[in-house]
Amino acid sequence: MKPNLLLVNDDLAVRESLGNLLLQAGYSVITAADAAEATLCAGPRRFDLLVLDLDLSFKHGWESFRELAHLTSDAPIIVTASRSSRHPSALMSGVSALIEKPVDPDLLLKHVHDLLMAAGHRHCQVCLGAHKGRGPGVNLAGVFANAQPGL
Repeated sequence: MKPNLLLVNDDLAVRESLGNLLLQAGYSVITAADAAEATLCAGPRRFDLLVLDLDLSFKHGWESFRELAHLTSDAPIIVTASRSSRHPSALMSGVSALIEKPVDPDLLLKHVHDLLMAAGHRHCQVCLGAHKGRGPGVNLAGVFANAQPGL
């Protein structure tokens, strides 16, 4: 069974690009523009990992973080932020990884893979090549074609 990932980012181009990247890597991905949409789209489903942009324009990222915690329970959380100064507060909040923008696709795939493996997801054995030499089904050419600079 594929791990379920929740991706929350208010920038449509970034959301689509990162969502496609994760789909091509073999994950099941639900995307949302904000915490309210994520909660609505999720329904009763639980997620194995959350990727959250802290620079949301609709609501402060930490507010969204608190709202979405119930959807991920003890699942790893990766946050993206435009400032590395958020790293200490992110770690103290229980965030598993922080990726500074622009998001490096290889780094995102590596964090997702490593965190899911640490959480015991066997499916990630299949995705092992996703961040090493572009494993099966992962073709980053065009994944970020529609993304805006400063991803």
